[in-house]
Amino acid sequence: YPPSQYKLVPAFIVTSFLYPLTVLYGWMILPDPFQFALAKALTHTMLLMASMFGLLAFFQQNLNYTNKFLGEAAANSYTMYWIHMSLIFPIVYMMVPLDWSVWMKYPVACVLGIIACYVVSRLLLFLPFFASSKKAKAQ
Repeated sequence: YPPSQYKLVPAFIVTSFLYPLTVLYGWMILPDPFQFALAKALTHTMLLMASMFGLLAFFQQNLNYTNKFLGEAAANSYTMYWIHMSLIFPIVYMMVPLDWSVWMKYPVACVLGIIACYVVSRLLLFLPFFASSKKAKAQ
């Protein structure tokens, strides 16, 4: 699937205007709470899908490269997917009492989460459930 980012630009632009308008003024046009919630959910979903596929196309076309770490991360991505929530929640929970700005906590939590997921996923490769990740290393 080679996505084209340029086909999604109009959808992204339209939904970038449509979603905030729906949130701000939709209750005036759609007085029924169910219709308002449905319109808000649909425009939000369209915005997120256009953004996701647009970014997917952008990264695939412009930043499609790998190095040793990215190749290892790609090989361990299946394992990381299964374990990431178990590791990230404790990291974030331990950061709650810190008197830091969210602009400091978020990058630290991301870096610690990526490192923890990578290390634990490397350790779990001996399990049969995750062993297929060994063959998936991107070159």
